Amino acid sequence: MWIGYTKILAAIFVVLLWGCDQSASKKGKLINFVPQDSDLVLKISNFETLQNDLKNSALISEFSKTNLTTYFTETNNLFKYLSPKNESYLSIRTRNDSVTDYTFVARQDSTVFNTDSIQNRSVETLKFDDISLQRITIDNKTAYSAIQDSVFIASSSQETITAILKGKNKQTPNFKKAISVKEGSELTAVINNPKVYVNDSTNVNFATNIALDISVLPNAFTATGVALARDTVPQLLRVFEGQVPQQNDLEQIIPKDALAANSYTYNDATALSKNLQPFQKLNSSENIGNVLGSVNEIGEIFLKEGNAIVLKSIDTDMTNEALGRFISENNSFRETTIYDFNQPNLLHQTLNPLISNAELSQAFQLDDFFVISENEAVTQAIITAYKNNDVLGKSHYFEDASTQLSNASSILIYKMGNRITDAIAPYFSSEISTISLSNYPLALLQFTYDRDFAHVNLVCKEASENKQQTGTVS
Repeated sequence: MWIGYTKILAAIFVVLLWGCDQSASKKGKLINFVPQDSDLVLKISNFETLQNDLKNSALISEFSKTNLTTYFTETNNLFKYLSPKNESYLSIRTRNDSVTDYTFVARQDSTVFNTDSIQNRSVETLKFDDISLQRITIDNKTAYSAIQDSVFIASSSQETITAILKGKNKQTPNFKKAISVKEGSELTAVINNPKVYVNDSTNVNFATNIALDISVLPNAFTATGVALARDTVPQLLRVFEGQVPQQNDLEQIIPKDALAANSYTYNDATALSKNLQPFQKLNSSENIGNVLGSVNEIGEIFLKEGNAIVLKSIDTDMTNEALGRFISENNSFRETTIYDFNQPNLLHQTLNPLISNAELSQAFQLDDFFVISENEAVTQAIITAYKNNDVLGKSHYFEDASTQLSNASSILIYKMGNRITDAIAPYFSSEISTISLSNYPLALLQFTYDRDFAHVNLVCKEASENKQQTGTVS
């Protein structure tokens, strides 16, 4: 599972880019001109400062030759000529699989957009239904602009800007609350109706809105914020409603060369199972309540050899007893007993959609961790990494990044190596998945549930070259 939303990764990486005056008798609020059906909204405190931060970011530079960047620099070249003095908003809306629309909103003044010095441009005024707007063509690329109530509006969609000018644009209370959560931030991103992608194909509702205060640094990309879960439809974040977040320890068993991992914590197994039921078509025929009741962290590790489910026990005797009817001893590897697991789909049926639908076949125990794996290669890879201390939690880059996380959280998502770009590719272009972020080996995304919202932390930092740490064989 990766939070893909349109998106937490669009929110994160769409910002990783760039670059006729009429009087009005009143000043409208900028937020009222942001399209109501936006997937992503960026509130930008200082447009010029943001551009400079993006230019100086080593992480952003990795995307400089992709369609993700050229959307702003070439496909929609109007951005090169925008120069707002104060706060502005950028809205992104996915019209369909092949068309993404933008809308830019700022306070009107003499500098925000001036066409006089632009070569190869034409401006045509369109008047209909008591409204007036301009169709602007720059180097054969078309955009639309208008001024209303001292607000400048530019959009790639004539339909969108027309609806705004006609007053057919009503923001929801949840969106207005989300956009105001981080007042005073240099850059705020709000993702509306984010989705969780399961098994890279299906998705479920995750939350109502996610609001992030984003920092673009020369060697890092970080964000803090909140996720709001306020809708009546089932939302995956609310699975953790009423749960007390526990300490995430999955990194102590994740091999350094893993592709990705997810950690979920809870303190009430009965409530967790009940909250998952709206997302499940069938109830499990087996009752594993005793297994879940002896555990406070569930994890999934993705390796190139296959997947594994990890259960962190708070009572190893109880967990052993609860798992006993599903396992039979087979062999051993590096002084660790390996068991056959006779219910390959049991955990997925019970914990779907938190974990993927892997065919589990083996089980083993490493201290407080009970691992059910897809095959022998996965089993041996995890045991070897754990015995050699060659795990993510022992790496200098995890130790560095984790200082910006809470010790306990409801959800912690680990993206490692090229899986960072894999997660972005489905929303933009397959070319992104070929980008190697070798200097950025890890991205962490954390949600800590609290009443009807969750605190959010995101960190992706460049690995320090002067820090190296290796495992020790035991």
